[in-house]
Amino acid sequence: MQLLYLAESVRLVMLQFSFARPNVIPPHVLLRDHETLEEAVARKTNKLPVTQLLEPTPLVAVDPLPTMLEASGYELVGAFCKPRIQYQRADGATYYMVRFSFARHEYATPTEEFLANRDVVRQELRGMTNLVLWRTRAYLNWFFDDNGDPPAGGHDQTVASINLEVRQPMFEPNGRVVQTRRERDADGNRIGEPVPLKPRHLLGVFNNTIELVAMA
Repeated sequence: MQLLYLAESVRLVMLQFSFARPNVIPPHVLLRDHETLEEAVARKTNKLPVTQLLEPTPLVAVDPLPTMLEASGYELVGAFCKPRIQYQRADGATYYMVRFSFARHEYATPTEEFLANRDVVRQELRGMTNLVLWRTRAYLNWFFDDNGDPPAGGHDQTVASINLEVRQPMFEPNGRVVQTRRERDADGNRIGEPVPLKPRHLLGVFNNTIELVAMA
């Protein structure tokens, strides 16, 4: 399934991961201040136009995606972690959003500080995606600069956001393959013989187009 052609108007592609525990945060990404309640409300009540490219899809492999983006003319220009408030929960529990930004090469302006660590950050991103499956969503948003303004030409430039949640490693810490029962009975309970956990889809870039490919 073709999701998005990476035209010149797609200025940024963001890979955004969500984690419940801080121990999985890569050590070389910038850690920003915890989200305030006011920021959380503003984020959830944002009414800017957005196009959903992919509805939540489980068991997606994304390990080749960063390399494919770079081969398609996008450059890793930044990475940060922002502790956020789970706005929909009464206790306002914290989760950890980690975002990696890939800019189209003509707009790529990474800082010198990030460039000094980029190879390490790239390795950490590879570790987050290798042999791990994700529930994946994707959106296309308007592009705004750091001051919250659109570019001079108006809203003709966009940002693709690929959201990765519900991390499912394919191997246990002891090296054993994770087993799962894919069938369910009428009550929703898993039944049948356990089988190795495998990806149902692969998310990658093919012929300059982000595609979701079904796996056999």
